[in-house]
Amino acid sequence: MDALQSGIDFVVHGKPPSTNLSGRGARVKRQRIQEWRNSVTAHARRTTTAANHPHPGAVRVRIDYFSSVMSQGDRPDIDGILKPILDAMEGIVYGNDRQVVDLCARKRDTTVEAQFERLPRVVKQRIEQGPGTLEELDDFVYVQVSPHTGQMDYS
Repeated sequence: MDALQSGIDFVVHGKPPSTNLSGRGARVKRQRIQEWRNSVTAHARRTTTAANHPHPGAVRVRIDYFSSVMSQGDRPDIDGILKPILDAMEGIVYGNDRQVVDLCARKRDTTVEAQFERLPRVVKQRIEQGPGTLEELDDFVYVQVSPHTGQMDYS
């Protein structure tokens, strides 16, 4: 059975590390990236079918990084957080990240995000479990993967 059929989505808590390894502390950064990948892998495994057969075809991926510190300048480059997330799903959700043909990546400031009704279901569930407002949540990443339909999607 295909792990994706109609798509999967999940939330990974924490601030995603950037793959930018320049400067001091490269070894610590690499360790943090590996820990993050392990967390994404664990969430992907829990979300896919029991058989964990990767989807064989093209996929569409959406990654939204939510944080309350966006306005304070404490945020990673969006391109630097994507590769560890995409790599972490290889062999579980899809065979290889080369299958990703549509990629939508966003950073969202939770202190100004007012469109609660437009948030993904799993994000709404996380808010309802506590603390009750989006702004009060710690940093997290929402990941959605679905089969590519062959249609261009600009939403």
